[in-house]
Amino acid sequence: MLECAVAGVGALKVDSREALRDGPSYTVDTLEQIQREQPEATLIFCMGLDAFSGFPDWHRPERILELANLVIVDRPGAILSDAAEALLTHQCERVGTHIRSGMTGVIARRSVTALAISATRLRADLEAQRSIRFLVPEPVRGYIEQQGLYREAAPR
Repeated sequence: MLECAVAGVGALKVDSREALRDGPSYTVDTLEQIQREQPEATLIFCMGLDAFSGFPDWHRPERILELANLVIVDRPGAILSDAAEALLTHQCERVGTHIRSGMTGVIARRSVTALAISATRLRADLEAQRSIRFLVPEPVRGYIEQQGLYREAAPR
């Protein structure tokens, strides 16, 4: 589905290394591997505010900030934890909020048009046979429909 979503967007590509990794897969391991492969790249890791609220408890969060910048996207109903807010304030004071080439550790918070879309909601809409048109890219909607994903299982 990710490949369907980014098809035709040249700047984006799907990287499946985490799905293919044996055992636990940590963001820090992926970023270290990408940094080794592309040492001149400025890495930017995007996540929702809900995920960032737990970021201080992630595996080696300080190393993630040494490797990459974070872009935090506001999500409807998400609340910033005290620990995440303290980290955001600290990093903003330390390195600012503007990502520049070669920098790491910037945490930039961004707002986007707030649509309350989640995988849970999409599955519920599909199971209830409600349209998800305009909630996901059209190629993704087509793939879901073609594969019959998330439809209520037939009674046995």
